[in-house]
Amino acid sequence: MARCFLAINLSSEATGEILAAMDKWKFLGRHVRWIRPENIHLTMKFLGDISTSKTREVAETMKAICSNTTPFSINLASTGVFPNLRRPRILWVGLDGDIHELSSLRDSMEIGLKACGIDQDRKPFIPHVTVARIKGRPPSKEKLSQFVCSRLAPAATRCTAIHFYSSRLTPSGSVYSLLGIFPFERKHGTAFQVFGTSSEKN
Repeated sequence: MARCFLAINLSSEATGEILAAMDKWKFLGRHVRWIRPENIHLTMKFLGDISTSKTREVAETMKAICSNTTPFSINLASTGVFPNLRRPRILWVGLDGDIHELSSLRDSMEIGLKACGIDQDRKPFIPHVTVARIKGRPPSKEKLSQFVCSRLAPAATRCTAIHFYSSRLTPSGSVYSLLGIFPFERKHGTAFQVFGTSSEKN
């Protein structure tokens, strides 16, 4: 069994804008655990613990979905807090741009993956990039309000593929293994590339 998820990787411009903003948000205090640069991505679907055979099913399903997907663009936008300002746990950066196309892709993934035995998410899809988790005493409401009023430059990401990762917990953090890349509208060759390398991430 492997803990897996599907994601869109952000452009270097978008990642750089988020990292620059993080430096400005250090006023939130020591209980805010910031995401490391290599961990920044847009999660499209968390799959949970799945078997090797299920991994192959997911790969084939995503290959079919992504081969019929047109590339689109998203931009950094507003900031927010999950679940709310009274009980903050996750700090995030929202997205705009081709959100209709992004949401349509997500809907196609939910339908296709349901046929693989993957549970559909009950919560509405809110496109966002997690930038921090709050451990311990949260920042004051005033500081959190200052955070959610932040605005980032609309750095763009051209979305051209879905990345498939597995995650393994270790004492020093999670190790992510890239299982495959599913390009959008790939014209030549195979649409599923298999990888066997790992990189450490939280």
